[in-house]
Order: sequence, then C-alpha cells, then structure tokens
Amino acid sequence: MPPTKQSEGKTTSNDQISAAIKDLSNQFRDLSEENKKFHKDITHKLDLINARVDEVKDEVYSQRELLLEMFLSGDQQNQYYRRNCVLIHGVSESANESRDSCLKLVKDILTDLNVNTDKIDVCHRLGQFPKSSADASLSRPIIVRFIGHSARSEAFRNLRNLPKGVYLSDQLTPYRMKLLKFAKELKKKGAIYSAHVINGDIIITHYEDDDDGLTVGTFEDLRSIFPEGSPPPIPIPSTYMILQELLGQARKQRPRIRVGFNRARRNTRIPRNNKSSSNARSTSRGTAAPTGKGRKAASGTPNSHMISTRSRSSTVNLEEEETDGTLTGRSSGSSYYNSVSEGE
Repeated sequence: MPPTKQSEGKTTSNDQISAAIKDLSNQFRDLSEENKKFHKDITHKLDLINARVDEVKDEVYSQRELLLEMFLSGDQQNQYYRRNCVLIHGVSESANESRDSCLKLVKDILTDLNVNTDKIDVCHRLGQFPKSSADASLSRPIIVRFIGHSARSEAFRNLRNLPKGVYLSDQLTPYRMKLLKFAKELKKKGAIYSAHVINGDIIITHYEDDDDGLTVGTFEDLRSIFPEGSPPPIPIPSTYMILQELLGQARKQRPRIRVGFNRARRNTRIPRNNKSSSNARSTSRGTAAPTGKGRKAASGTPNSHMISTRSRSSTVNLEEEETDGTLTGRSSGSSYYNSVSEGE
C-alpha cells in the first residue's frame, strides 16, 4: 500500500522532533562541560583567595602581636619613668590656690612623714579645677615627683603618720590603672583576696596567708589565674581591646589644631581715590588705615602707606606700591604661613 500524504507528514514530523532532541542533548552536554569547567575554575580561584586570606590573617595577627609587644614595652618604660612620683589624695583645695600654697601643703605632709622636703622636684595639682558647684567639694590629687627614689620610699614607710583622710598612691599608667580596676572588681566578687600596688606593679593574692602574691602585668595574666572551665565572675577584656579603648580616648582628648594662613593677597587692589572703601577694607582686616594729613609715609616713600593686619601668631604688612596700586605681602616670619597653634 503506497504511503499517503498524512503518513509522510507524520514521518517528517518525527524526524524533526528526533533532530531537535538530539540537538538539545548536544547543547546540554556542552553546557554541562562548560559548567564543570567553570566550577573547576571557580574552585581554583576560591582556593587561591582562601590561601591569600589565611596569609593576610597571619600577617594581621603577627602585626597585632608586634603592636601589643611594643605597647607593653612602652607601658613598662612609662611606668619606670614614674618610679619617683607619688599621688597625694584627700588634701583640701581652694578655688584660688596657687602653686606656692600647694607646695606648702605638701611640705607639711612630707614633714610628718619624715621626708626631706628639699628632695621635691615637681609639685602641682592634677587636672582642672571643677567648674560645677557639685564637684567643687572634690579636691584634685597632688602629684609630687622626688629627685631620688629614697624619698618616695621613705614616704611610703611612714604612711601611719598621715593626717586623717589623706592617703598616698603610685602614679600608674592608664593601662595599669584599668588593670588595677578590674583586679579590684574581682576582689569585690570574692574571686581573689586582695589587689594592691608595689612600686608600680600590681600584686594579687588568693588567700590571706599568701605572702608572695602574684604579679599581673597584662589582662591575659589576670585571666590566666582562673583555671579552664571556670570563667571569672566578670568578663575580662584582652589587652588589644584596652589598647583600642585608650586610643579612642586619646583621640577625643586630642586638642583641635588650627592652621592660620595669612598669605598676602598680591592681586588685591585698593582704590586709590576711594578713601571709604580703603578704610572699610582695612578695618575688616583688623587695623584702620590712616587718613588725612596724619598719614605717614612708609620707608621714606612719600607716595606709599602701610596697612598692618595682625593674626594670632604673626603680622603681615600689606604695602601699596605707587607703580600699579597692588598690595605686596611681607610676613614677619620667614614664611607666609603661620605656625600651627592649638585650640580655638
């Protein structure tokens, strides 16, 4: 039986479908191979990135360790420079107290402690006098620096002779003050027996008869006194966290720097025939220009006059030349720029 047109159409349609399926299969195989290749490349790049991240982490950790080592070394040297210093607390203060009166108070106290007052090198109050009336009753501590260490040691040996309400303490660095604060918090919680300072070193004891004690120089040392599995009663930060806190406080307390630029405006012209404009401009600069017959010639030149402006740190003279009427600047310093001055 000869094939009909309908059967021929079905055969052609089946062939087209088979070809399309085969084409899709080839495309899928190609895409699958490209996907595997892409996945392999991505995995290789991720491995390289992870390896580089690990290297950067190691570098950061090594730099952090170096930074902490330098910081602790500097803190130890800073504390060593304070070895001859002592803080006197509880000495009443008046609003108009002078350094001489402060020195007299310190001499009276040191005399009771059998300390030679000639050994005093520096003596003054710490900080600023409180402005609010609520804090006016609080007296600022007095820092005393002795010429030698023997006078300081003598003062601490005779603490029993101090007047009531007056006590002495070591001048600690900011880092060691925070370390002592955490040690005293542990004492309040009952985790340790005592925490005190001897010659700038923080000593903690675990029980009453502990004569030797343990010297802690870092927060890691303070955390290491607690065995693993028994955390301390209060969270103890790391030295790096304390360093970041101290740096943040130093940035806030850093004085604002103001740079003054008193460079003369060479291209500024003052109208020669308009005295009011000249006076207004010179007045805005800080010094009124001389007018009338009282005007004196500058540098012996009859047809020129000087306009002076003053800033906080230098003086710039603006001279009006006869030739073209422009202003030329002459600074009192070696440069047109002022030196850096602090504060505003």
